[in-house]
Amino acid sequence: MGKKVFNERVYGKVPEDVVEDIGDMVGLEGKTKFEIEMLEGKLIDYQERVKDNGIWNNEGKLSDGFLKRFILGRLLIEGSVFGSEITQALDGEYGNENYMSGDFDNAWGVIRNYVLDGGKNNEGGTGLDPTIVRRK
Repeated sequence: MGKKVFNERVYGKVPEDVVEDIGDMVGLEGKTKFEIEMLEGKLIDYQERVKDNGIWNNEGKLSDGFLKRFILGRLLIEGSVFGSEITQALDGEYGNENYMSGDFDNAWGVIRNYVLDGGKNNEGGTGLDPTIVRRK
């Protein structure tokens, strides 16, 4: 029996009308420690998805989970990121033929929504889980 393939297109989708209005920069300025810790927890979720399912989807392109992990990982390290810089980094490491711009736009939109409003504008997905934050 083969390994179950994760259908990432069902999880964390940005509504089509939102994808067209995605800004190019997202940053953590003004975010509370709790909000950043929830984003760090989400990064762990994406890392586990990639570990379980790999970086490639069924179409031979970079997976949605990988793209979200890549974007969120850079954001948490750098504090702010530009979508154009992320696509340049992906192009340099993986080649632009290895992901679809619509997939990137969706992943960017999901992460941007998590930062801007906790993901209230995302459809489906697992969302941000405040229970993963360990309070001291």
